[in-house]
Amino acid sequence: MFNLLIWVSVRNPNSYTTLGLLVFDLEILPKLIQYWNSPLFQSKSEIQKRNRNSGVDGRPSTQTGGSLSHKKHAIHLAEKLKRKPTAGDVFKYTHSKNHDSKTFIDPKSKQVYDNLEAQLKELSQNVNDSAVAQPIDENKLYFDVVGEKNKKNVVYGIGSSQSIFYGPNKSHDTNASGIGSQGNYNEDYEKLQAELQEMKDLVKALNEQQQVMESRLLIMAEPHSNDDPDLPATDEDSHN
Repeated sequence: MFNLLIWVSVRNPNSYTTLGLLVFDLEILPKLIQYWNSPLFQSKSEIQKRNRNSGVDGRPSTQTGGSLSHKKHAIHLAEKLKRKPTAGDVFKYTHSKNHDSKTFIDPKSKQVYDNLEAQLKELSQNVNDSAVAQPIDENKLYFDVVGEKNKKNVVYGIGSSQSIFYGPNKSHDTNASGIGSQGNYNEDYEKLQAELQEMKDLVKALNEQQQVMESRLLIMAEPHSNDDPDLPATDEDSHN
């Protein structure tokens, strides 16, 4: 039975991108093509296309988070930074090229960043000049900079992660800190940690399958000599 080798992109929780080698029997390929052409798949594809182009005037979305939710990005940042990220951290990470938190993808994102940095610098200066040091509430500062929720009831720039920082009903009338409870954060963190572990286990299994297939392909590609005792003798060999 001949096999078809297909390289596919696989989500990796650590590096976000890797390649895996999958092998399909040729008998399966027509079924895959049939599924790709089905109304169900086409409908899902169209939805994903609209999501990718959900930016202003139908342009590509003005964030670089990909298919991973902002909440999952927040958990990833917590691991990377070794601390609970702020709303500003999540915004900068998901709105900058290559997640460098410096090169922003559109003018609005750059303006929000500049305003946030200016306000933070001013508050830091006031704290330094004060006789009694007061901690800066960076999550409240971010909310004050971006303003109210948008038409989708979402705080601009941080998507689903807003529940971590502000709770489910954040508004200007909430308490002074405006931060979601530590209990909510810990619960979200544990759930997403479990999901990340599942993803890591899946990637590990795929990598192991890839290594097995690569080893088999190498063995198949090795030249075989007629002197190999495991190979049957040819007519020419029997005459010698």
